[in-house]
Amino acid sequence: MLGLDIMIFFKRLSLVPFFLSSLLSGNSAVAAVLHSTHTCTPTHTGFIMEIVTSLEDVRYEWVAPPVGAEYSVGSLVITDTVNGQSSQQQISLASKIDWVGPGSKLQSAAAPVNGAIGETLTYFGPSGTTHLTVSPVIDGLFAGLKFNADKPNMQDIYMGVLPAGTQTSAISVPYYSQAVNYLSSLNLFENSYFDPFDSRATTLSNSSAPETFYGPNESGTYNALADIWKVSVSNSIVNVMPYPEHPASPYMNSLAGRLFLDVPGGSFASIASELAILGDYGVNNCVATIGDWQDYGYDNALPAQYPASSALGGDAGMRDVSNAALANSCFFALHENYADYYPNFPGYTPAATMRKLDGTQMISWFNPVTGLTAFATKPALFIPFAQTQSPYIHNQYGTNSSFLDVNSSATPYWRTDRDPATVGSGMFAPYRDDSIALWAYERGVEGGPVFGEGKDHWFWSGLLDGVEAQFGAEATPITNGLTAPLFVDFDLTRIHPLQVNYGMGYYSRWLPGGATITTETQLDAYRMQEAVFGHAPYLTDALWDSVPRTLLEQNLLGQFASRNALQTPSSVSYLVNGAWTDASGAAKAGNFSVAQVSYPNGDNIFANSSTSTLTWNSLQIPQYGWAVKGNDYLAYTALVGGQATDYSQSSQAIYANARNQADILSDQTLATPEV
Repeated sequence: MLGLDIMIFFKRLSLVPFFLSSLLSGNSAVAAVLHSTHTCTPTHTGFIMEIVTSLEDVRYEWVAPPVGAEYSVGSLVITDTVNGQSSQQQISLASKIDWVGPGSKLQSAAAPVNGAIGETLTYFGPSGTTHLTVSPVIDGLFAGLKFNADKPNMQDIYMGVLPAGTQTSAISVPYYSQAVNYLSSLNLFENSYFDPFDSRATTLSNSSAPETFYGPNESGTYNALADIWKVSVSNSIVNVMPYPEHPASPYMNSLAGRLFLDVPGGSFASIASELAILGDYGVNNCVATIGDWQDYGYDNALPAQYPASSALGGDAGMRDVSNAALANSCFFALHENYADYYPNFPGYTPAATMRKLDGTQMISWFNPVTGLTAFATKPALFIPFAQTQSPYIHNQYGTNSSFLDVNSSATPYWRTDRDPATVGSGMFAPYRDDSIALWAYERGVEGGPVFGEGKDHWFWSGLLDGVEAQFGAEATPITNGLTAPLFVDFDLTRIHPLQVNYGMGYYSRWLPGGATITTETQLDAYRMQEAVFGHAPYLTDALWDSVPRTLLEQNLLGQFASRNALQTPSSVSYLVNGAWTDASGAAKAGNFSVAQVSYPNGDNIFANSSTSTLTWNSLQIPQYGWAVKGNDYLAYTALVGGQATDYSQSSQAIYANARNQADILSDQTLATPEV
C-alpha cells in the first residue's frame, strides 16, 4: 500500500480570538457563516477554495495526483493567514485509497468539458477503466472535496490523517461525535469528516482518521463511491465545529420554557391523579411522556404497543391520563419504538429484519426482564409499522406529541442492511433517510412535536423537536455527569438553534453505575448544567411528581429556559487562571470548569463547577451554583448568609426557596395557620 501526503501550509503570526457571534435566526444554523466570503477558482492542476472572514483568510488548494499513482486522490495545500500577518509553516497529512481487488493506476486527470470547476481522474486496472470526479465544495467555514465514481470498485478513502510525531492534542467536545485536533506547533485547530448526509457508503469512521468505507452486501455486490469530505482549519476551535444543516424545529416557540416530566410508569389512575395535583399547584404548560404503558409491557413484542396495558388501567385509564395532561395545557406523548423488532411480535417474520454480511439477522436491544433480544427493523418498515400504531394512539388517547426511542440516539451510519433484496442494500442511507421520514410522519400524525432519545442527537437536530440531552457521544465519552466540562459552545451554537432539548439525559445515564439522583448536590449539578447548556428543565424517576421539585424546576429554571430557547449566544467565555478566555484558550488549558454565556437579549449566565466559591455580580456562587442577570430579571442558586438558596425574580413573579428540608419532605401537605 502506498501513502499519499496531503500538504497543509500555514501562514500566521499571532493568535487572534475569533467567535461566530452573530448567529442569525431563521431556518438554518448555517446562517451564522454569512459573515464569511468565499471563492473557487480553477488551476492547471486542480482548483483553489478560499474562505475569508474578518480575521482569517484560509486557502485550500487541491492538486490532482500524478499520472501512474495507484492509491492517490490528490493533495491539498492549506494556507491560513491570520489578521493579515504571515509566517510560514507546513505539515503533511497522510491519505490513501483502497481498491476492491487489484488496484488501478491513474491514466489521466482532466477538467470537465463543460467548463465546471473540478477534475475527472481516469484509472485503469484489471477491472477496466474507472472515472472518479473530484469537485470543490464550500460549506460555511469548511472546504470540501466531492467524490463520485462510475464503477463499484473503490473500497475506501482515508482523508486528513495527521502524521506521526505531529504535536497534536485531540480535544473532546461535549455532544460532538469526534475529537477536534489542536496542532500545538502551529497554534491552530483542524477538523475534517465525511458528510453522513451525502454518502452512499456502507459506513463512516471519524474516530482517528476520516474514512468512508464500501463493503459488499450478502451477494458480494458493491456500491459505487459517492461522498463529500469536509475540512476546516482555524485559530478558533469554534470555527472548526460543523453545523447540522437542517431546518429548525417548527415547535421551538411552543416548547420554550416548558418543564419536561418523564414518567417511567405506574398505574394510569395514579399518573392521572398526580398530574391533576401538579396542575392544582400551578405546574402547567409542561411536556409529559410515559414510558411503560404498552399492551405487552415496556420494550416487548415491538412494534406492537397499542392498546394501553389493561393491567395498568387500559384505554379508559390512559384517556384519564391524557385528560389530566391536556387540562394542564401540556404536551402529552407516549413512548413508541419502531427500530427494535422482537421475535414474540404477533406478526413476526424474519424478512422484516436487517441482515448482516453473513446473512444472519442483525441483533438489536436485549430486554433483561423478558430475556428476549430484539432484531433491527428494516428501515423501509419504520413507517408501515408506525401506521399500524401511531394513528390509533393519537385518536384513542388524544396525544398531541410523540416520543420515538432509539433513532435519534445513534449516528446516521449506525446500521446497514446487507440483504440483497433490500433497496439501498450495503448502504447506511436507508437507515438515515427512513429515520428522517419517520419523524416527519409522526409530526403529521400528532400535529405536534416529536421527541427522542439523546446521545448522538446532534446529527439530527431540527429533524425532530427535542431530546433528553444525554452525554456519551464524545470522542472521550462523558460517563459521570458530575464531572462534565462546561464546554458549551458546540451545543449552544450548533444544536440549540435547531431544537429544544431538555435535561442532561436520564438520571441513570448521567450518573455512573446506573444510579438515580438522590441528593441535593446531584440535583444542583444537573440543574446548573441544564441552565448553562441552554436545556429545558426535566424531572424523571421518583422526582417527576414531587410538588416541591416541580415547582422549583418550573419557577427557577423554566423562565430562563423560555428566555433563551430562541436565542443564540453572542459570546461564551471561560475562567482560566483568573482571567476570562474564549473556547480556544480554555481548550488549550484543558479547563472548562467555569463558564459565562451572554445572549442578545441581555441575559448573562455564570456557572461554576469548580470546587471554589466564586463571586459574580456580588453573588457568592458555590460549586454547582449558577446565576443569570438580565433586563428586569435575576435568577440564581447561590449562597445567602452562607446557605444555598434558589431565587428568581422578574416583572411577572418572584420565587424564593430557602431549602427548608422539612418543607420538601412534607410533599403534598398543606400549610395551615397555627397559634
